[in-house]
Amino acid sequence: MSRTLIRNASILSMDPAVGDFAQADILIEGDRIAAIGPGLNAAADEVVDGTHRIVMPGMVNAHIHTWEFQLRGIGADWVGSRDYHANLHKKLATYYTARDVYLGNLLGALNQLRNGTTTIVDWCHILRDAEITDAAIDALEESGIRAVFARGTVKPPEREGAVPYYKQPFPRDEIHRLRTGRLATDDGLVTLAMAILGPDHNIGHGNCFDDTELKIVLDAGCTITATNLTEMLNYEQPAMLGRLVKHGATPSLGTDCDPYFNSSMLWVMRHAFLHQRELDNRSLHAEGKWPASTQHSTLTRDAIYWATMGGAKAFGLDGKTGSLAPGKQADLIMIDTRGMNIFPAHAGGNPAHIVVMYAETSDIENVMVAGRFVKRDGRLVFDAGRLARLTDELLASRLRLFQEGSFKSVPVERGPQPGRFLV
Repeated sequence: MSRTLIRNASILSMDPAVGDFAQADILIEGDRIAAIGPGLNAAADEVVDGTHRIVMPGMVNAHIHTWEFQLRGIGADWVGSRDYHANLHKKLATYYTARDVYLGNLLGALNQLRNGTTTIVDWCHILRDAEITDAAIDALEESGIRAVFARGTVKPPEREGAVPYYKQPFPRDEIHRLRTGRLATDDGLVTLAMAILGPDHNIGHGNCFDDTELKIVLDAGCTITATNLTEMLNYEQPAMLGRLVKHGATPSLGTDCDPYFNSSMLWVMRHAFLHQRELDNRSLHAEGKWPASTQHSTLTRDAIYWATMGGAKAFGLDGKTGSLAPGKQADLIMIDTRGMNIFPAHAGGNPAHIVVMYAETSDIENVMVAGRFVKRDGRLVFDAGRLARLTDELLASRLRLFQEGSFKSVPVERGPQPGRFLV
């Protein structure tokens, strides 16, 4: 069993029993964390310098439609869910093949790893048949990411005389095939969920719940994931963040839709913090308590918790990931604090403040999933030649989908340009 030792790092464990360290070590044995503490006396096959680095849990993207990756950059000016459904589900999605889904899921998952997300909940609602379903799972497995595959269904245009998609029963046979086949265990990196109602249901968005409805939902054991960037863009009510906290619940965060914006959990975490602080400030002002005489209720560390343990708890993964603790899977990221995004905050600055308010993807030096580096020295650990071929193929997929779907709201580039997906 291989042993990796990260030396002299600033550690945000997100586990109260472990605590945080200004300078300490992490010993990793195989796929798990073996020990955390200052000056560990341990032999290792590899020693990684953690000096001037912040080590924290990999982020958990609790709501993403990964298949939409090749449709980036087309939806920010759409009007709410009306245009989203009209352009994606009722038009472009109907031209997706299994290969298109594979490409979107693979490049989308690799992009999540590059951005410091080690776990995604892939809310996959483009699945017409078993071939497309298997292609989506193939891509997740190849990427090396930890994923909950939320098996959804397509949302095609309603046709006269036909039963609309929202009245059709969920395909039980497909869930049975997956649960008794390739996703039969909950111990692998990719596990199964049903994107429908259930006693351990996770709700995406939920912004319109009033307080009575919210209490009913939470008392029933449900969790709620805020995709606050989407909700700031297209929803009439604020994201479900502080309201959940007031009920004793933990928010989880997701990026949602690549066609709208960069699906970086750093972005989502930062904006979740800022959005809730804005709401807090307005509430304090309305109550005549502004400026606040006491500490704000929402802190940068809270936002990190939402982006890590919040998502892990929502999907029953908190025993595996979401925090750094002995016995847990070694899902972690290392942030180099010496770059100009962060400098000179690295000299005595609050690590949680640095992560939420300064760090960008370029500062994420290393990413590890289950004890294996998937990003190293600022670059994805993925065959560069294969990645270049995949990016060419994905761009061709995008252009074909635009052509076949008669999508003309944006200019179309003139052919693929190799190697444009920068690792």
